Order: sequence, then C-alpha cells, then structure tokens
Amino acid sequence: MTVKFGPDITYFLWSLAAGIVLAIIYDIVRVIRRMVNAPDLVVNLTDIMFLIFSAVIAIVAAYLFNNGELRVYSLICIAGIFMVYKILIGDLIVKYTVRILRFVGRTIAKLVLIIIFPLKKIFVTLHNLFKHLSNGILRILKRIFSIIHKNKKSNKR
Repeated sequence: MTVKFGPDITYFLWSLAAGIVLAIIYDIVRVIRRMVNAPDLVVNLTDIMFLIFSAVIAIVAAYLFNNGELRVYSLICIAGIFMVYKILIGDLIVKYTVRILRFVGRTIAKLVLIIIFPLKKIFVTLHNLFKHLSNGILRILKRIFSIIHKNKKSNKR
C-alpha cells in the first residue's frame, strides 16, 4: 500500500494561493469603498457579492486541482489564510493605500490648477481684448453707417 500526498499538498497550496488572492482582491474593494465613502448598504451588498465570488473561486479551485472534490480543509485553509492576511497586514495596506491615493489625487489636482491658472489668465486677457476690439469695431461701423445714411438723405434732397 502506497500513500500519495502529492495531489493533496498541491490542492492545499492552491487553496493557500486562493486565500491570498481573495484577500488582496478584498483589500482592493475596501480601498475603493473608502475612497468613495460608500454608504452602509453598498458595503453590505459588496460584501455579499464578494462572499459569492469567494465561493465560486473555491469551487473552481476544487474542480481544477482536486477533480471536483471540495474538501473541508481547503475551505478552512482559504478562510484561515484570508483572516491571517487581513489581521496581520490587510488593514495596514488599506490604510496606507488610501492615504497614498488621496495624496496623489491632491497633488494631481494642484498640478492641474498650476497648469490651468496661466491658461485662464491668457483666456481672460484675450477675451477682454476681443471684447474691446469688437466694441471699437462696432462703434466705427455704426459711425460709418450713420454717415452713409446721412449721405443718402442729403443726396435725395
């Protein structure tokens, strides 16, 4: 009688990988929710959708790596590594990722304002210039038309 551990160990390692990938995906979801200040209903709905997604991943992993046999130790492994990741580094990653993204967002907004400010000044200056030019041209045209109109009246007499 021979004992084979190869397939079970491979399935166990894939379960660990699935737990880590799911934890990273969940952190991405958490970062997005914090960036947009999602209401409680949206948080609950995304958690339910993530739970369903996680179940599908566990079933697919069992199908691909264990001939479709879903084992309890695989589910415990996925959930366990997910929780260990979340407790040890997940919260820190989310916290600092949100800080970094907000800093980058503020920096980009400031750079855009720095770039737009001179363009705005140029636009306002050109707008005022054209406004004054058009007013001057209108005054000149009104004078020309009034002179022409007076000449027509004097020629008729």
